[in-house]
Amino acid sequence: MQPQAALVPIVVGICMLLAGCGGGDSPSTPAPGSLPSWFTDAFHDVSAGLSVSLGASPKGKEYPTSVTILSKNLPLGLFLGQGAALKQGVVFKPGSLIPSCAFPANAYTSKRRNIGPAAGSTLPRQCGVFNASIAGVAQEWRCQYTPQEYVAKFYDYPLLTAGSVTVWELSVGTCHFTDISTMLEAQQALLRRCITPPSNVSEAQWNTRLMGGPTFWNEVIAPPFTPKQVAGVFWVHAGSFRKPQKEHNDTQACIAAQNLKDAGSELPVFEFANFPFKFHFTVDELKIWSNILLAGGFKVADHFRNVDRAEFLEVLETDLCKTTNAMNVVGVDVMTV
Repeated sequence: MQPQAALVPIVVGICMLLAGCGGGDSPSTPAPGSLPSWFTDAFHDVSAGLSVSLGASPKGKEYPTSVTILSKNLPLGLFLGQGAALKQGVVFKPGSLIPSCAFPANAYTSKRRNIGPAAGSTLPRQCGVFNASIAGVAQEWRCQYTPQEYVAKFYDYPLLTAGSVTVWELSVGTCHFTDISTMLEAQQALLRRCITPPSNVSEAQWNTRLMGGPTFWNEVIAPPFTPKQVAGVFWVHAGSFRKPQKEHNDTQACIAAQNLKDAGSELPVFEFANFPFKFHFTVDELKIWSNILLAGGFKVADHFRNVDRAEFLEVLETDLCKTTNAMNVVGVDVMTV
């Protein structure tokens, strides 16, 4: 995923915060309100998770796509992008995606290239290395580490001095894993380690450095996908469960509904609620996540619900969708960010 254009890539981490098998029939759709068993099972599967893509359409995509894996053991996070199009997307059938590469954090994949140690790679360029190096830091490409070794390597590394501030540039420096299970284990292990600051670093200093550390989401690059791999569409927001509302500017629901209508799809519609939409952690936020983990992880019923499809499509006839610019961005599809 890519930083905002005005940001300098090498220090973007701190700057942004401060400024299976595919195909087959679609999974059966339960009654509105209840979630299909495949959805719940995927979210509870901490080694595979639930695969979603922001900005994607159920019509599919002809080029590599950026995917986030959600599970009960990981913080609830999705890319903190600009615009309503990046607050809706698709949910994939469990096991339908074969990852090209998997990063335990946001990896600015649009800024990666098959250069340096990735030269000659047949993987998508988004799986390469960042196209600018940090002085004195060797570029990392494919992770040759166990999850525990990854933590030992990338905890508080690589570092960049920006004036009087020491910046952790994890998203720039991280390598990628070749399978989702190992990546998810590494992500969780690194988050656990980050609860405790390095020696001789105060909690206040660590909170500043964490601005360039782990993100609330991971990033997987997957090959082009077809409608047969899509299990549903979703819209997401930071509040409690609700119908799309004009006062909340829920235009992402307009985009999701129009994409669903344009695809002529009978796919289920999911609402993702109570998502924090934050980029990086503080120590207190990591402690809260750790306590949730100790209690068994996030509860699916607190954050996801199945929405009546016909009722959801009616949003297209409301003032929310008719009197805003929402429909001008229908079909917007991010490549990788």
